[in-house]
Amino acid sequence: MIMDSSHIEAEVQKKTNKASYVLSYALIALFVISLLLFFLFSFSVPGLLSLILAIATGIGGFITFQRLHTDFEYEYLDGELRIARIFNRSRRKAAGAYQVENIEILAPYASHRVDYLRKNKRGKVLDFSSGEERKPDPRYLMAMNDGTQLILEPDERILNAIRQKAPRKVFFD
Repeated sequence: MIMDSSHIEAEVQKKTNKASYVLSYALIALFVISLLLFFLFSFSVPGLLSLILAIATGIGGFITFQRLHTDFEYEYLDGELRIARIFNRSRRKAAGAYQVENIEILAPYASHRVDYLRKNKRGKVLDFSSGEERKPDPRYLMAMNDGTQLILEPDERILNAIRQKAPRKVFFD
């Protein structure tokens, strides 16, 4: 039995959506305005409503601001591809771990080999790519046996390591 002991890491930066910036700054502005209204009306009904609005917009602004910059980290270790989300370059959250032996196919996103998968969304589709469409397209579609589809931007080292483990399931065309 051959052991695969390669350990490879790669990181992909997700393109920041302009709407996310607008939403987070709008929520923060609304938080400040509603907080000022609370102090203006103090303990009356409009003051309590503005306090509730301040709390809600403060929490919403905090959450959206924390997720403005998202990166994805791919880690390949012993036949397993682990994916983690990194929020604001500081907080890390595991997104999933996928066994190479459970891969149905791994091919470029624009490949004719995965046309049927892109058209037939039979399972969950998880996008762990930068979110940008570039020429040439660096994205790959990895379909798992359970119907899950992953959109990735792996580098050549990860692709070659997966191809070494499952040569008939990985395509570069």
